[in-house]
Amino acid sequence: MIENLDFKSAKAKISKGRDKSYNRMISSLVTTQFLNIIKLRCAERSIELIKVNAAYTSLIGRLKYNNQVGFNVHRAAAMVIARRGLGFSDRRLPKESICLIRRVNQMVFHAPEDSCNNDTFGYHRKVREKYLDWYKVSLEALRAAAEALIRTDHPQSVFDEEIPLF
Repeated sequence: MIENLDFKSAKAKISKGRDKSYNRMISSLVTTQFLNIIKLRCAERSIELIKVNAAYTSLIGRLKYNNQVGFNVHRAAAMVIARRGLGFSDRRLPKESICLIRRVNQMVFHAPEDSCNNDTFGYHRKVREKYLDWYKVSLEALRAAAEALIRTDHPQSVFDEEIPLF
């Protein structure tokens, strides 16, 4: 199974007005050559190559398989791609997902209710928007907690303490 990625439209939009590093990155992609090599190797070994839509695979992997199975985000996304290729659906997301923030802090993300009426990508778009908002708020809360901890961990100078009266 492989992601069905197409960069033809992105390469066609390369212009002088855009960021040079972006243009360089898009120009240097050799996806067509790589895809041809993969197709050839699969044909040599009589292996069926299945292309699947890569939309929201990282998000689904992060919320559904990242901590539950113990995979990192990339392996979890690969699992979603493999499941799509096998015909399984990952439309349903858990109501609560434990997400790692900054690789250390575990926080719970609550997915919104599915009210997109059979529009899978509409639902995943809605979840992604809520996840990004939640992530920003969580980072700010962690930063504030870290700053408060730093302020309380450094004791005041000996001279700043009150001197007891006899």
